[in-house]
Amino acid sequence: MILLLIPLGIFVNDRWLEKLGLKTRLACHLLATIPFSAIHVAGMVAIRNLTYSAMNQDYEFGNLLIESLYEYRKDAQTYLTVALVVFGYRLIVRRLQGEASYLAKDEENEDATSESPPERLLIKKLGREFLIQTADIEWIEASGNYANLHIKNSVYPMRITMDKLEKLLPSNFTRIHRSTIVNLEQIQEIQPLDTGDYQVTLRNKEILTLSRRYREEFKTLLSLT
Repeated sequence: MILLLIPLGIFVNDRWLEKLGLKTRLACHLLATIPFSAIHVAGMVAIRNLTYSAMNQDYEFGNLLIESLYEYRKDAQTYLTVALVVFGYRLIVRRLQGEASYLAKDEENEDATSESPPERLLIKKLGREFLIQTADIEWIEASGNYANLHIKNSVYPMRITMDKLEKLLPSNFTRIHRSTIVNLEQIQEIQPLDTGDYQVTLRNKEILTLSRRYREEFKTLLSLT
C-alpha cells in the first residue's frame, strides 16, 4: 500500500505543493500525513480481510482508536522519511545537472518583458557558473514547477512556469504541447499521426508530439497551409 501511495504523494507535491512557500508547504505535508495514514490503513485492512477470508478465518483490527493512532504514528514517520529522501535526491540531481536562470537586463524587474528577449542564460552547477546562449536550447519540457531545458546532451532545470517562459523566449520558440516548447530551428521532420497529432523529429533524433490544440498556430507560424 505504501509503495502504491508514494507516486500519488509525489504527484500531489509536484502538482500543487511545490508552488507554495516553504512554511506553507511543510504545513501541508504534515497535514497530508493524515489522509496518507487513513488510506494506508484502509487498504491494509482490506488486504488482510481478503487474505484471512481466503483461509476461512476472521481478521480483527482491534480497538479502532488505539490501533489507528498506533498506525498513524508509524505512517507519519514513513511519509516524512520518504518526503525527505525524495527532496534530498532531487536536490542532489539538480546540483549535478545545474540550474538555469535568465540574465535579466533589468535586474530590478525580472518579470518585465522587453522587445528583445534575453539572449543568455546563467547556469549554476556544482558551485560554478557559466553562460549559454538561449538559441542553443533545443526543446523544453515541463516538470512540476520547473521547466527542463534540453541543450545538446544536457538537461538544465529552471524554476519557472511554461507560460512565463514562453513569453520570455524569442520568436523561434513555440509551444507544441501543453508541456513542450520547441526551437523551430531544431526541427528536422514532421509527420501526421492517425490521432490527429503530429510527430516532430528534431535534428538530435528526439521525437516530440505536436498536439491538435497547437497545430493551427504551429502551421501559421511556419506559413504552412
